[in-house]
Amino acid sequence: MTLAHSPNCISYKLFRLVTCHLNFTIFFNGIQITFSNNYLKGGSVPFQYKNVHPLWSCVILIVFKLLLSLEFKNWSIIKCFMRFSDLSFRVQDIDGSYFESFTALAWKQENQRQSVLKNAELSASEPPPQEAELGITPIDYSIPQSEKDKLYVEMLYTIANTVGAPAPGGQYAHYKEDLYLYGQRAFGMPPDRHYRMLHMAGEEKPPIVVLSVIVIEAEGLEAKDANGFSDPYCMLGIQPMAAPCSPVPHTPNRTLSDACLPEGPGNHEKLRKHHSFKLSFKRKEGRVREQRDSLGGALPAKFIRATSVKSHTLNPKWNEKFRFDIDDINSDSLHLDIWDHDDESSVLEAVSKLNEVRGVRGLGRFFKQVCQSARQSSQDDFLGCVTIPLQEIPSTGLEGWFKLEARSQRSSVQGRIRLKMWLSTRENHAASEEDNWTELMQHENLYKTFVDYELKNWNREMWGWNGDLPGPALTILHQHAVQGDLTELQTAAVRFVAASGIYLKYSLDPRWMFQLLTDIENAWVNFTLTREEEMWLAEKFTAMQERWLQQLRHHRQMFPALHPPSLARLEYILRCLAYLSNMKSFWKCCPFNKEIRGEIVGAMRKGTPEWFNFLRATMMPNDEYDGSFVDFCTEVYVHLEHGLSHYHPLFEGTNGIPYFSVVFKQIDKLMSDEVISFLNQNEHPDSAYSRLIFSVYLEVKDLASFSQNLPSGGDHKLLLPRCHEWFEPSVSCWLDVCKAKALQRERENWREVVKKRNPKQTRPVPIKGAMDKFSLTIAEQQSCLFLSGLDPDIEPEEVKEYIDTTFKISSKCEKMKTKKDRFKSSFKVYVPTDSKQQVLNENMWGKGIVINHFLHIRRNFNREVNPVTA
Repeated sequence: MTLAHSPNCISYKLFRLVTCHLNFTIFFNGIQITFSNNYLKGGSVPFQYKNVHPLWSCVILIVFKLLLSLEFKNWSIIKCFMRFSDLSFRVQDIDGSYFESFTALAWKQENQRQSVLKNAELSASEPPPQEAELGITPIDYSIPQSEKDKLYVEMLYTIANTVGAPAPGGQYAHYKEDLYLYGQRAFGMPPDRHYRMLHMAGEEKPPIVVLSVIVIEAEGLEAKDANGFSDPYCMLGIQPMAAPCSPVPHTPNRTLSDACLPEGPGNHEKLRKHHSFKLSFKRKEGRVREQRDSLGGALPAKFIRATSVKSHTLNPKWNEKFRFDIDDINSDSLHLDIWDHDDESSVLEAVSKLNEVRGVRGLGRFFKQVCQSARQSSQDDFLGCVTIPLQEIPSTGLEGWFKLEARSQRSSVQGRIRLKMWLSTRENHAASEEDNWTELMQHENLYKTFVDYELKNWNREMWGWNGDLPGPALTILHQHAVQGDLTELQTAAVRFVAASGIYLKYSLDPRWMFQLLTDIENAWVNFTLTREEEMWLAEKFTAMQERWLQQLRHHRQMFPALHPPSLARLEYILRCLAYLSNMKSFWKCCPFNKEIRGEIVGAMRKGTPEWFNFLRATMMPNDEYDGSFVDFCTEVYVHLEHGLSHYHPLFEGTNGIPYFSVVFKQIDKLMSDEVISFLNQNEHPDSAYSRLIFSVYLEVKDLASFSQNLPSGGDHKLLLPRCHEWFEPSVSCWLDVCKAKALQRERENWREVVKKRNPKQTRPVPIKGAMDKFSLTIAEQQSCLFLSGLDPDIEPEEVKEYIDTTFKISSKCEKMKTKKDRFKSSFKVYVPTDSKQQVLNENMWGKGIVINHFLHIRRNFNREVNPVTA
């Protein structure tokens, strides 16, 4: 801010007088303003203000000037002040404000930091650089066009053969026309090719609908045995609409149609006519056993299954899985009976031989064994049944408790059973129930295609997309997973694999990836993967880990500290790595991977020197240690501040990594090498270079203060905290110049004073009084302020005593030299004993400088002087 007043104006001179020699703070309406005596020449009044508008600053200065005018109404006092003001300005003009320019370095330093911080805030509004600009190569996993055409036909086939009732809440309930339209747009298929491929999909044979049932448990069953328990087992099967049914026990995971019976309506008719049987066996006293069926009809043997027997319990737990081929999903039903088994070697043993049946003739022999067992003295008591129409099972599956029903009103039934059911398909009878690798690959490519389509239509930054797909896309993916009989774990794994391929191509939102990792780990508890599927998942686990480590290596550029969205992305990348390191699925698939926390630290140690050298090349393009080196040190300081306040909490909170300790130890080594190289380039600095040296020192001293944030108790072996030792020769040279400048001020000041009092005086006349000490007092004050700022460990009184002693020595020597006098014993009076002990105190890093000054004086006067005794 500049005061637009004439330099000869009294109020202006008075204001300059007060502000030139004082460092003070005033409070105006809660606003803090700090005035400094730095560079107050030519009407320019720099000051620091916090949270204050520039207009308020002008008003405050005007008010302050008025207060000064009111305070000094006695013009004689004002003239006295003006006299000293003019003297002060003349003293500064003698050597170009040499001493004031050094005390202004701290003010310059703070302004420079504020400027860097402001530039960082402005740059935070700009998007971060792309990964390719930082050397991170994107990986493209695009699908070849030939495979894409096959995938499109598969998608159309999936839409045409949807299975299952609408999910609760209307989820996945879209019209097929909407699904066809979305798929056509996502694949970029022109209408003519779309209709041609739709016709190809329609010519394919419809898939076989398969019902999967898990009999989980039952509770509260009726006690049939004398000991108060039962020995329950389940018999379940599919009841066609044309023929009522009754279940028959069988071992899990095996269908009769898969093992022994050809398909066709003729075989079904033979079963209904000749080979139906009933399994409700009830013996009456003195009579032949009576067979009864809970459904009152026959059930074809191809649909019969049975669980194992759970002995002596009323709350059995089975967790056994069964699969049934469905002829007509709109009319068939699932029927299940629960029985109390009394003779393990009778009916159940005969029924358990169902797997051994081969052909229709073998089936006849099987039924004969069942009938013979039924004539024996064993008895299986009925415990209840349930019937569930298949058309009521939603596409998302059905799991829950079902109340057991009685066969008739005379039956006594209690309890309930828990079942889990879902529908799927397969395209031929020979396909393995467990082999769905083809469906996995198709689902992965289908998911990639839909995500690519959404990203192409995303008009903002790629990392802003959260992974949400529209309803039609989710419905198609859901139906494909259902028809392919993909488990929850397989679905979660295939979507993570697909999303990883896209993430390696675009820089997406890591929150999406974190959710996918969570889905995998949650599903890992109840499902397993084949070894081939584990290797397939491990490949993407490793690829994503490497990509996240690469991003952490360049985290300063990719995730600016003052850009909140970028910090949120960085947090979730760290959370992904932390979660990955604790995932059972990750260590099962990648047992030989290195510990992730150590990998993160390694990435930081690689990235810090790269960033440091990049910043140095940017700030110092000429590779010369000039004023740009000070700017470079300021940038490093600001980045360290950001690292301590923004990055350190994220790394520490997510992975327990001491971010700042790792980074600062590397910065300490790198910056120390740069500072030493800077000091070694010029052994005889001039005045301007001296100011540059001390500007660097002030920055390095502040960088060293960051060591206070390191964990206590460790041997960190840092170099920057000892940086004052590197600058001792520079300070020694500077004090030599200060003595000469101070004496020059004294001589020039006397010359001006004598000239005003006696214009005819041609030679210097020594004038003693208060004014002869004024120029040296200003120099001492400015030197004390500067040296106090160099090392905060030195007490201000020690610095003042040292400077005062040094200038007294210099002044006396100058007078002795003028009189052509030699050193005498009286010289020691200018170094008092108490001051001498303070000067030579080991805690003062200027000890070597003091000795250097005595040696310098000795050389000037050719006299051997012992600096200690002197």
